[in-house]
Amino acid sequence: MVNKTLHTHMLSLFTLYGGFLSFLGFGVLNPLMPSLVERYAGTAWDVGLLYASFSLAQFLTLPAIGALSDVYGRRLMMLLSLMGASIGYLIFAIGGNLGILFAGWTIVGLTDGTASTVFASIADTTEKQQRTRAFSWVSGAIAFGLIIGPVLSGVLSRVNLTAPVYVVALAFGIALVWGYFASSETLPAYKRTPLPSLLYLNPFTQLQSSLALPHLRWLMLSFLIVNMAMFALISNLPALANELFNWKPERIAPLFALFGIVSVISQIIIIPWLLPKLGEVRMASCGALLMVIAFISYSIFPITGLPLYLYIASLIVGVGQPLVETSLVGLMSRSVSSEVQGRINSSIQTVQALARIIAPLLAGWLYQNINPQAPYLFSVCLVVIAALAVKLAIPDKKFSLETTVQTSGNVVLITGGASGIGLALARKFLQENNKVIITGRNQEKLAEVREVFPDLLTEVADMTDLEALQRLVNKYPDVNILINNAGIQYNYNFTDTEIAVEQIDTELRTNLMAPLQLIKLMLPHLLTKPNAAIINVTSGLGIVPKQSAPVYCSSKAGLHIATKALRWQLETTSIKVYEILAPLVDTPMTEGRGKGKISTNALVEEFWHNFTQSHYEMRIGKVKLLFFLQRWLPQVAEKILRPGL
Repeated sequence: MVNKTLHTHMLSLFTLYGGFLSFLGFGVLNPLMPSLVERYAGTAWDVGLLYASFSLAQFLTLPAIGALSDVYGRRLMMLLSLMGASIGYLIFAIGGNLGILFAGWTIVGLTDGTASTVFASIADTTEKQQRTRAFSWVSGAIAFGLIIGPVLSGVLSRVNLTAPVYVVALAFGIALVWGYFASSETLPAYKRTPLPSLLYLNPFTQLQSSLALPHLRWLMLSFLIVNMAMFALISNLPALANELFNWKPERIAPLFALFGIVSVISQIIIIPWLLPKLGEVRMASCGALLMVIAFISYSIFPITGLPLYLYIASLIVGVGQPLVETSLVGLMSRSVSSEVQGRINSSIQTVQALARIIAPLLAGWLYQNINPQAPYLFSVCLVVIAALAVKLAIPDKKFSLETTVQTSGNVVLITGGASGIGLALARKFLQENNKVIITGRNQEKLAEVREVFPDLLTEVADMTDLEALQRLVNKYPDVNILINNAGIQYNYNFTDTEIAVEQIDTELRTNLMAPLQLIKLMLPHLLTKPNAAIINVTSGLGIVPKQSAPVYCSSKAGLHIATKALRWQLETTSIKVYEILAPLVDTPMTEGRGKGKISTNALVEEFWHNFTQSHYEMRIGKVKLLFFLQRWLPQVAEKILRPGL
């Protein structure tokens, strides 16, 4: 027991050290960068390009690092990130010309998965209700790196301009050795996702997948804008102080150290105190207001040259920025499941990298072509827009991510659960601590699934057999969530004389009659449950058909209408009736045909958000666009869907 407790503490300490390192390099280089670039005859524009090159490299690889951490675990990707950073900073410190600086800094960017892996590890090991508070401790460690970094720069740069960078390389090397011998994996094997295709690992596909949820899209936009404001400040302020007022690294460093000290206090003391009182949304709004005041103060400095305005602004932004960023990261992480924390946290870091690409170049252009105050006044506008984006993501002032739907402790029956959407739903409900029963027609396939997920209960059942349905109901009277997912699709032409007429009967029975019969048989049990749900999986093809599958499309249209009618019939009972209107999904049924498929994991993530928010008719992915086209441009919708996707 003592050894286990010690191991837990050591893992927590290593995680905090990883957070500390993730921004230590920035803390060291922010005051040094103008002088290092000037040594090789560079300009303020080259400083901006250095920041942008790092961020572009980070943007290209972070999604892959996050996705691979969901596949292989956090430990491996953390060790690779630490090794890359150690090598990159060593090359940067050796230097020799601007090209070598760019090379070293780019290597650090290409392998920079330290922060995203740290946040994913925290998400793996904490409950959703405690996650934002836990993130604040990691963010505090990150801010501590922003304190120590400028101090190292200010002290060691007097000995040698590159000495602080060598220390950073050594610090990452120590972490690599420590992590190899002492760290352990936080993502269990049963929660890992399958290896995606190489195409899926590109940043644009990853971001598109992460932004499938509308509320997450607005939160990511807000996160991007806030970081643009901050990185415009970080990249431009040293150049401004150096060029206009001849400030050297030892004079610039205390500004960043002050910001870091206040950030640590904010993360460790202020956020834990404010969070229970305000919640994430209001806390983000308060932080945004403080950031606006700080950037206005920064904009006064180029006019007056008085350092007092810089110190006041650094003090205020040191409180405001952590309030906003920690709230946003907490909201985004809590809104998705544990199995995609690596991907989501890497997407968060990718968005941050995108901000680092845009902000330094934009701030440099505004500084050179408008006036020295322009970057800071522009940042005021950015923060206001970010606050509005949060409101669009979460319009209800009383918003809470605490679900009103019971998502754990249920007994869930899923038909057609041996593969595709059904299996993805089964895995999700299993991960949320539910008892899950799946049905299928193939005993061998069910046995294979059981080997991977031993906690699943499996039943061989033909959905077209009414007696089989009755046996299911009799055997599992404690079911309180029924998911009708089983379905088949035959593509054929009615004029084809070789097609047996019995296929029509099989398709209609499986897709339409069986779900309704199972609901009817199970209703007496469901009505006795205080928390019950019926979830029918239909299709966008039930709204607009395709030419080659008339029976499938009509069966899904029938189930769509029946689901709505059932919802009306049962609205005064404890049973909630949901419908998943699926787009083209990458499943065994769609293998070898169709373009633009979404993964089963993406569908389940969007379903889960809708399910926990009690959104009964769930239009997944492109089905939302299909509904719009069907209502306003029906001929366009039919032209798109008629040949099939």
